[in-house]
Amino acid sequence: MAEPMPPEDEALRDVAAAWVARMQRPDADRFRREFEAWLAADPLHRGAYNKAAGRFHDARLLVHSSRWDSRRSAQPRHGLAVLALTGLLLAAAVLLVWRLWSPPAVGLDASKSASTQAVRLTLDNPRGAVARRPLPDGSVVTLDTATGLQIAFTADRREFWLQSGRARFTVAHDGRPFVVHAAGSSVTATGTMFDVTVAQGGQVLVTLLDGEVLVRSSAGPERTRLLKTGYSLTLDPNAPLPSPALADSQAAQWPTGMMSFEGARLHDVVAIANRYAPHPIRLADPSLGEAQVSGRFRIDNASRLATNLARYLDLNVQRQSDGEILLAP
Repeated sequence: MAEPMPPEDEALRDVAAAWVARMQRPDADRFRREFEAWLAADPLHRGAYNKAAGRFHDARLLVHSSRWDSRRSAQPRHGLAVLALTGLLLAAAVLLVWRLWSPPAVGLDASKSASTQAVRLTLDNPRGAVARRPLPDGSVVTLDTATGLQIAFTADRREFWLQSGRARFTVAHDGRPFVVHAAGSSVTATGTMFDVTVAQGGQVLVTLLDGEVLVRSSAGPERTRLLKTGYSLTLDPNAPLPSPALADSQAAQWPTGMMSFEGARLHDVVAIANRYAPHPIRLADPSLGEAQVSGRFRIDNASRLATNLARYLDLNVQRQSDGEILLAP
């Protein structure tokens, strides 16, 4: 049984808000093609955009409301107070626009001087969970299960070395380049949101959720690609640099713990879930792995997923003494 869809996730909400702000700009037409591609990539995108646009519109209406104009004309002796209130409303609207235009800096209140000091960090997220970490410059990194990341900030550069796993980078606007290295390739950004995955065999997958990034490969005669919103690039150390492809919008939902499947093999669904599971799911009969799974499931809770898959495929769940979860006919 597929689980009900969760509330709009934070990453999607941030990307939708950034698109609202971008499409208010005088030069919005130059983003039109990317914007329409992003909308078409997933039905959830249009809903998230409409919600963000509604919030932006409500703020503008509040600032320009005739209600405040009538109060100002009807009570001239309180003009300063009304003017102050209007100023606060305008400030609130400006703050909202700033929030829509800028990536979030959650859990951080660092001064500019502190953000440019030399910093070296090692983040090691163990198997079984997703972790979100604020960085000294106001950026945020989200680490998938079993992910290792080294960080070095200097006065003129922000650098990362993704050693294993997958990470999402929500980049704060800063004059310093923001460079992520992975298996001989690199991604350079200034203010944007993107995922980088180090796969088996040394392949690197870059998925851009917002903005633009420059991807450099260590292989082949043509070594750079400009990646735009809604596209991904798979880099192989033994192959030429490919052209960008439309990103898998469902794969971008990984920080929420939810995934959608359409005709996926049970074997593959279980393999994804076992990356997060302290006690893995195992199939009693390997032939069960060919069963097809469609729907939206929470994959970061193996016990719950096994129960839902058993209902969906008419299987039995057997919990072993060592904690292993067995799916059997």
